[in-house]
Amino acid sequence: MDYSVLALWFGVDILACLALIKLRPGAARVWFCLAGALVGLYIAFFFGMFLIHTFITDGWNRLGAAIWLGPIFAISGGAAGYWLVHWWTEPPQVRP
Repeated sequence: MDYSVLALWFGVDILACLALIKLRPGAARVWFCLAGALVGLYIAFFFGMFLIHTFITDGWNRLGAAIWLGPIFAISGGAAGYWLVHWWTEPPQVRP
């Protein structure tokens, strides 16, 4: 499998984030939060699929569980990823 296109777009994304940090720090924080939500979504979704395939043996029941539980895992993972990055990148409070 050739990963050159993926590496190219990853590099473009890093340059865009660095440019946003210089030009508009608030916009860069939003991009970081959205990236955190996407990572959380993927991790939680695939973890949910792992749990479904581990504990449910019948094929049709597995499909039904994936249809109903997959989005729940994905949405909760995306929300957790967004919140974690939002909390982590909060600007420091200046005290007088």
